[in-house]
Amino acid sequence: MKFAIQIGNISSKIPTADYFSVGDAIELSTELHQEHLIIYWNHVAIPVSYKYDLSVIVDDILELIEFLLDENATEKTLQWASNTFRASWVLRKDKDQLTIDSNWESISGNIEPLLNERSTLEISLADFLAEWKEVLKVSYSLVEDCSGDAEFEATKSQILNYINNIPGEGLLYR
Repeated sequence: MKFAIQIGNISSKIPTADYFSVGDAIELSTELHQEHLIIYWNHVAIPVSYKYDLSVIVDDILELIEFLLDENATEKTLQWASNTFRASWVLRKDKDQLTIDSNWESISGNIEPLLNERSTLEISLADFLAEWKEVLKVSYSLVEDCSGDAEFEATKSQILNYINNIPGEGLLYR
């Protein structure tokens, strides 16, 4: 698979408090030992922890989706900041195509050399965007019953808006 995202089975704790951020809510509502989300990048499987990766990168994912949906935006540099999913992506849109030049710095499983050998990804914009829809659905399901301040609630609404406005489904969910 050139690019796909596979959602693992996830269990969550019942939310018990108000949260400062969606990332905090994801971290505190997920169990430590469970399946991972898997991102397939140029035929390499990348494990992504719900508790310690997704909770850190959820805001980056929202920034990514905002860029992908912005018809006027053509280039963006994105820094993934998790300790076990740390990378830099330079994204370039050309009509309905997306090219990502990546530099993988720290990935769970020490697979950075393998990923850096396959650092450029070329994919249709629609297909790439659809792959993130399931990640957004999981993120929303983890925070749906949580509460927080106005910024927290706005982020929850933003996630739900993206879910409802991204057409299609990822490769593994069609």
